[in-house]
Amino acid sequence: MKPSFRTRIISLSVAVSGVVLIIFGVSALGLAYRDGLRKLDLDMAVRVGRTVSVPHTRNQWQRVRVWFGPSFRGRGYAIMALDAEGRILALSSEWPTEIAADSFPLPTPDNPRLVRLGTPQESDTAPAQGQDRDRNGDRHSGWRFSPITPPDYSTRHANKSTWRLCSMQSPEVTLVAAADLSPLRAEVIRAGTSLLAALPVALLLIGGGSWLISRRVLRSVEKLAHVAESVTASSLDRRVPIEGIEKEFGRLVTVLNSMLDRLEGSFGQAVRFSADAAHELRTPLMILQGLIEQALHDAPEDSEQQRMCGRLLEEVHRLKAVTQKLLLLSQADSGQLRLSREPVRVPEIVAEAVEDASTLDPSLAVGLSLDAGVQTMADYDLLQQAVANLVGNAFKYNRENGSVHVTLTADNGTARLLVVNTGPGIPQEQHDRLFRRFYRGDPSHGRGVDGVGLGLSLAREIVRAHGGEVSLVESRSDRTVFSLSLPVIGPDSADTPPPAPDLSDA
Repeated sequence: MKPSFRTRIISLSVAVSGVVLIIFGVSALGLAYRDGLRKLDLDMAVRVGRTVSVPHTRNQWQRVRVWFGPSFRGRGYAIMALDAEGRILALSSEWPTEIAADSFPLPTPDNPRLVRLGTPQESDTAPAQGQDRDRNGDRHSGWRFSPITPPDYSTRHANKSTWRLCSMQSPEVTLVAAADLSPLRAEVIRAGTSLLAALPVALLLIGGGSWLISRRVLRSVEKLAHVAESVTASSLDRRVPIEGIEKEFGRLVTVLNSMLDRLEGSFGQAVRFSADAAHELRTPLMILQGLIEQALHDAPEDSEQQRMCGRLLEEVHRLKAVTQKLLLLSQADSGQLRLSREPVRVPEIVAEAVEDASTLDPSLAVGLSLDAGVQTMADYDLLQQAVANLVGNAFKYNRENGSVHVTLTADNGTARLLVVNTGPGIPQEQHDRLFRRFYRGDPSHGRGVDGVGLGLSLAREIVRAHGGEVSLVESRSDRTVFSLSLPVIGPDSADTPPPAPDLSDA
């Protein structure tokens, strides 16, 4: 089943937000990793630069202990120092053994990358004891600073770890610091795990917010749907109020109201046409009936003229019946079907209808099962016509030597009339069209019976006007069942209706 529009909105919002959050999280973790790497590079460059810029002396590597801590460790750095001949001057015990000393360039005095990075500290007085001058004659307090190369960074895999290397050279020494990146990566992984754990909560909140937003947005659509559901043939004057509707739905509301205006006008015109036509035909048909009856009376007995007049009179009666049905249907469509409600004993109407219809085919076996206490508030004549149409069809559209069984029961305030016959059945593709006006199924099913296709539609409209329903329950090759339901009132125990006649031998 296709998901609802609201479900699709929520799903799309959650999916898009999830993708955005994942991209943002991955980008943030990448930036955090690069920022941590940048800070690590800066710290190593400061420490290595300060160490390698001091000219090489015999107590050089004692100062390294100051910059990198005991055992050349400091903040987890491992160091390796090489002289101009490639000999190792210093090596941390933590140095990754898979990174060989010969993988770094040896210091050379004429290296073009050597620059003076240190800034001498000027003295305001003449050189004192313990002060030296550099080759340019500048005075410096403390140590003399040698030119060094800019830091050279690289990342290598060794000893099952990833190491960040920072190397710098002076004319006398190459100093390399190595930092294990596992702590930095572990920190980034912890942050990523926290973000991943928070993702379902964020998506849940986004889904809830999307549901609230979609509910508010679709409120106007629900109003449209409510009005559309309430529009019937008798309530085409309903319109969607424009007040309180979001402006994005304003045009849709205007279009819908305009459509209802056109529909109401067209439907009203069609209903008026049917009613006016039926009403205008009644008088000519009555005059025609009177003239034919007079001609029939004046015609010689058993003459061709008398037979002709008899056939014409039958057609006039048929036209009058069609006209009356059309008038009733037009009144039902416009909601003007007048009902003279009174307590009606439903078993009496059903028994009378069965008795009248049984004359259509005396060969049919008839079965009756009627609940004698069923009563309803109804228009007697209209309800009698509806039941007669339903029962009459069961006799008309039946097979030879077949049967008709009629059952009337009452339960939970509803009377239900089941009419079962042994006709040839109604094809499945015709079920949805049975109650259409002027629709008739395959004529072969009716064995040439008379009718115009208004009986079932008229029966349904009459029963619906009484608050009930007519429907097709089932139709097989040898069995067709129609149902008629009506609201009932309490039985009148003081006046028991007579028993229904036994028509099984009719």
